[in-house]
Amino acid sequence: MSEDYIQVPPDSTGKRLRTLKRTVEGREVHEEAFVLVNPFTGELIDPRDVKVNREGSITHFNVTLTGAGSSVIYTPSTGKKAKVIGFFAICTEDVYWEIRFSTSHNFIGGLPIQGAVGFNGVGMEMPTGDTDETIEVYADGACTIKGWISIKEI
Repeated sequence: MSEDYIQVPPDSTGKRLRTLKRTVEGREVHEEAFVLVNPFTGELIDPRDVKVNREGSITHFNVTLTGAGSSVIYTPSTGKKAKVIGFFAICTEDVYWEIRFSTSHNFIGGLPIQGAVGFNGVGMEMPTGDTDETIEVYADGACTIKGWISIKEI
């Protein structure tokens, strides 16, 4: 790790500040540094060495229903199950609506009124459908529901 990191002693509340020394327009300045620590060794990790990968793939949808009913928004590959990682959706009318698995009707998310709802389930135990089970939006009246859903096939 770079020798240009310094640590300021803790203040009276125990808070610590780490800074990164940089040269800006010919002058040395310190800016706040984001610190990562390896939980197994206690060694500092250079943030430039961290790789972040997004889990799942995002599918956008825009469904207009003329009355109570449902419409499929995601179909997993043959022989696969769809595991929900997160979603965001908005409904234009005051109707009960939900995102659910098509066969089991297991609930994924929704609202009983007009509005928006979102959820990030990364790192949590999220709903998984049966093999080849699609995901649909359902509403008990005419409306438009649009948004996205992030799925990991397993």
